Amino acid sequence: TDDNPDYGTSVSDTQRVDAVASVFPVFFIAVVILVTLTTMTRMVEDQRIQIGTLKALGYSSKAITGKYFIYSFLAGIIGCAVGLVVGIFLFPSLIYMAYGAMYPALPDLIYSVPWLYPFLAILCTSFVSILACYNSLRVQPAILMRPKAPKPGKRILLERVSFIWKHLSFTSKVTARNLFRYKIRFLMTILGVAGCTALIIAALGLNDSVSVIGQKQFVDITHYNTTLVFNKEKSAEEAGTIKSYLNENEYTKQNIFVSMQSAVTHNADDSVTMDTYLVVPESTEDFSSYIELKNRVSKEELQMSNDGVIITEKISMKLGLNVGDHVTFRVDDKEYQAPITGITENYAYHYIYMPPAVYEQVFGEPVTYTNAFAIVPDLDNTVKSEIADDLLERDDIMALSYNDTIIDQFNNTISSMQAIVVVIVLTAGALAFVVLYNLTNINIEERVREIATIKVLGFNMKETISYVFRENIILTLLGIALGLGLGTIM
Repeated sequence: TDDNPDYGTSVSDTQRVDAVASVFPVFFIAVVILVTLTTMTRMVEDQRIQIGTLKALGYSSKAITGKYFIYSFLAGIIGCAVGLVVGIFLFPSLIYMAYGAMYPALPDLIYSVPWLYPFLAILCTSFVSILACYNSLRVQPAILMRPKAPKPGKRILLERVSFIWKHLSFTSKVTARNLFRYKIRFLMTILGVAGCTALIIAALGLNDSVSVIGQKQFVDITHYNTTLVFNKEKSAEEAGTIKSYLNENEYTKQNIFVSMQSAVTHNADDSVTMDTYLVVPESTEDFSSYIELKNRVSKEELQMSNDGVIITEKISMKLGLNVGDHVTFRVDDKEYQAPITGITENYAYHYIYMPPAVYEQVFGEPVTYTNAFAIVPDLDNTVKSEIADDLLERDDIMALSYNDTIIDQFNNTISSMQAIVVVIVLTAGALAFVVLYNLTNINIEERVREIATIKVLGFNMKETISYVFRENIILTLLGIALGLGLGTIM
């Protein structure tokens, strides 16, 4: 199965989805903690007098805390139950259906419950309720039964920057003071918006990154558009008849023979391995007409030389190899090494490009050819089918493929990834709505008397709304700015 290209591609796709699934729940659980903390803290503050009365009547702190613990515990249970139904049966089915278009032979989807995440969510919501009750239960009942005194005003850091502060209007100064007056809401809003923004940026960035692979790999780097596979390895003499036939054909006269072997590249202790294709062309002189070898950063064109091999960039990154080092690889369970003379830009699969002279030096035998790359003119599908039929009539040619098919496969992969992107963007947007709605609701409830006072003082509806929501807009913008940085890292 490891030699089956579709199997290998499906495994890679599964690993990509798994990588996404292992990172994003951390952000969702963090937002759950933030929302639960603000909600439970506000609930405890609203029931401050009731808590004081219960303490005065002889109820223990443990019993009072248990009431809020059970409330948050049940909320966590119900929320996790709904989330498990949606998260296990709806989203995986949509993504699996998208990948089913690429791999029709996929088996039926097997559902399993990731118990760790629901357990963490319930644990966090329950613990947060205890934390929210802690400060209130430390106070004497007589103090709890009185309305909570407002916090004394303090000078904020911006007031010390006089050349800025003195140019601010009255409402701007009030907004600045209020931002730092409610520190918990300040942090909750910024972190909540930042987390959701980071998820959206990461999802859209993932989509944009994958969408260009087909163009970059199979148009900008790979210039040949047809691959012929021989029925067996051919020596230079044996390949001569095929070469003559291709050269006489007006559509395939631009061709080059190559040896393509599967290899396993690995690091010194064999802890990191990579499935790689070893490519040995019959000639290095015009190889750039078929595959463009160049440095991705400097755009410098690389030339194959008899001093060593050229490896693709991902091999260099994962194995920590640079020009001048030796790359180690296995072919048919035999170990080989070759010096590296260049690192080339590449986006799909992994390759080692080796000149024929280096091959003979490393393997101790002449090159035998397995494939031919050809540049066929841009023709309609009917003519391409006729060319393929003519070539496949030969006993020495086993298979033929056009790069159009490979590009279509990559486009299908992109379409499948877009299903994941849509799911992430929608859930992150819904999460942002919940965070902002919850915090805004708490903000207004906490400041009902303050809002009523400024309306009595003459603020009209527009001014009152601006007074309250200007803070939300500023905090949201700060959260977005932080989220852009986090999303870029993700």
